[in-house]
Amino acid sequence: MLDAISVYLLRRLELTDAIEAEFGKIGVTQTTIDIFSKRLHAAQSMGGYDEDGKLRASSMSYRDGGIVLSELTEDEIKEKIRIHQVDLDWLIGSCEVVPAIAKEDPADEVIRLKNGPGGEFLDDIFASDGSGKLLVSDDLILRQLGKGLFGVDGVWIQPLLFHLEERGYIPPSKVISSTIQLIEAGEHALSIDSYRLLIGAEMLSSGEISDQEFMVLSSIIGQRGAGMQSHVKVALEAINVLWRTVSVLSVSQRATGIILRNLVRHQGSDSSCLLYTSPSPRDRQKS
Repeated sequence: MLDAISVYLLRRLELTDAIEAEFGKIGVTQTTIDIFSKRLHAAQSMGGYDEDGKLRASSMSYRDGGIVLSELTEDEIKEKIRIHQVDLDWLIGSCEVVPAIAKEDPADEVIRLKNGPGGEFLDDIFASDGSGKLLVSDDLILRQLGKGLFGVDGVWIQPLLFHLEERGYIPPSKVISSTIQLIEAGEHALSIDSYRLLIGAEMLSSGEISDQEFMVLSSIIGQRGAGMQSHVKVALEAINVLWRTVSVLSVSQRATGIILRNLVRHQGSDSSCLLYTSPSPRDRQKS
């Protein structure tokens, strides 16, 4: 059972075929279909024609703590419409529409909340309970509500990636590229181990990802609120193997530098213990 956010992200990651191969037909609620229908209508209605007869539109988004204003060209508007139309066609043609009906009615106050303004966000929980389907949602509160109200099992996208990899439906490189895309889409509650850092380094070496993309991947290391003891362990495990296995020295150097910069970027003066043995200016000149 996918909520609207999961539909959008998994469609962008091109993972729906792998999910269907493992779990069977994907379930969605009518509320999710309505959301995508409204998005399509909004895209079709956006913008206006300028003096040259070209369709243009302005959009406003929130990024990195600030409001960003951007202008969409006619081609960008048409592409936005195309994407929403393809998503909607897939929802209608490929998914099972599951009624938002639970096996047993919850408390009266929950029913009132569901039937009140904005209460349709509970539809995914009710549908998951009634159908027995696993709820896929990156919304922690929604998963907690599902578990608390009905005992509904829920999972977010990254563990789903790991499961599909373990079952052989996607290669490790797909997990890495998808994780990078999730981070760039604003996902924060992600994890990484030394094995996947090394897969990323191999992809960097082969040219499958860029330095910037490896920087994004390894930004999971040392993120705010992280347990630094475990993150230091993951980083050192990866670096130790990196210098033993990667044949191209420049790749080992670049990957090591990126990992260490991410590891200490939020530590302030506490990073001095990790950087104490860095080369002296004379040594750097020699190298």
